[in-house]
Amino acid sequence: MQTLILAYRGCILFEVIQAASFLDPVLAVKVATPDGDCFRDRSGVTVVPDFAYEEVSAGTIGCLLVPGGNPDTIAEDVHAKQIVREVLAGGGVVAGICAGVVVLALGRRRSRYRADARYRTGYGALSGTERSSSRLAWRWTGQ
Repeated sequence: MQTLILAYRGCILFEVIQAASFLDPVLAVKVATPDGDCFRDRSGVTVVPDFAYEEVSAGTIGCLLVPGGNPDTIAEDVHAKQIVREVLAGGGVVAGICAGVVVLALGRRRSRYRADARYRTGYGALSGTERSSSRLAWRWTGQ
């Protein structure tokens, strides 16, 4: 099992680095980007991926970390959504920092959840677990 950082152009990688450093001795940390290419994140850090999203084998992911930033670049990415869904279905832990929770919300099956006030205020969009959200996050996910 490994930890996967789901990096994207517009992300702020330092938001998940501390968690990754604690997890690495237990679940080796790997980085995936939408196309497998290197890029500079919003904080100026060069992201050097291990693979592209489409190459991710979700069955090997024990923990998925999604940094914040501006996830517009992957809001419609089929592979990002698939990774989130498959890690959750496999019993993995998913964590998002700041706008990273938007990416996690993209992976849920919309038909399983009612868009009532309880969810719009940030409770339960991912398998009934508590999380934070914002009006902008709900616009990105179609709520």
